[in-house]
Amino acid sequence: MKFRKVKDTTGTGHHSLVEVGDFEFVNPTNQISEMFISSRIFLERDFLRFVGFPIDNPIALGVLTKKIKKEWDEKYKELKSVDIPEPLLKVLTVDSKKEQIRLLKNLSLNNEQLVAFLIRAGEDFGYSYSQYTGEHLPKGLADKKLPTLAELKEDGEVKIIGETEMTKGQVKQSIEQRHVAVSKFLDKGDKWHCLFLTYKSLGGEEQYKDGQPHFHYLSNAWGLTRTNVVEQLKSKNYKLPSLPHIDFERGPK
Repeated sequence: MKFRKVKDTTGTGHHSLVEVGDFEFVNPTNQISEMFISSRIFLERDFLRFVGFPIDNPIALGVLTKKIKKEWDEKYKELKSVDIPEPLLKVLTVDSKKEQIRLLKNLSLNNEQLVAFLIRAGEDFGYSYSQYTGEHLPKGLADKKLPTLAELKEDGEVKIIGETEMTKGQVKQSIEQRHVAVSKFLDKGDKWHCLFLTYKSLGGEEQYKDGQPHFHYLSNAWGLTRTNVVEQLKSKNYKLPSLPHIDFERGPK
């Protein structure tokens, strides 16, 4: 994980950024707990510094760390009690592509269920967890200097922080037309399962159920190698066969 602070253009504050990079074959519970604790400590330290609290002394930092770890313990209990669709858990135990497709039909998940599923996959089924991100800018913009941070507001205006070679129109284009795919793999021996989304599928920009946000699913049962699938998902224009969809609900059910 990477943590960054970027000064705001107003000069009166800054943006705190947490970036999760790629990782491979880790214990799901350990990875999720580390991301939760590390990001919460960073963000709370940042806020406390901003309001003038002396958080960097060892005693204060120790108290904050203990507090965040207790919060994770409570969050973990919540995640362990989340109701995960039984067909999704069943997918982890079957080897037939046809059966996996049948089980996933009309399935939907929210974010809490997804995280709970990853934990269950590790603790109850013995799977490891990997994540990869592929990001590509529109043609003609990939070689230009990007701003440190850019925000596309609801009214279409673009806020730019940091020096860039791009015009406001090009920055807006790079946000709207960039290709980003985030894939999550669960592995156990030669068996693997992959859930992935693109920013377009997340934003409802694909022709599926009138713009329903969704994940795509595939596994080793498709007859593709894991290495090839990772390469495809990191490429700008991935080529994969027709795949099942899992609806993604932004809020709790």
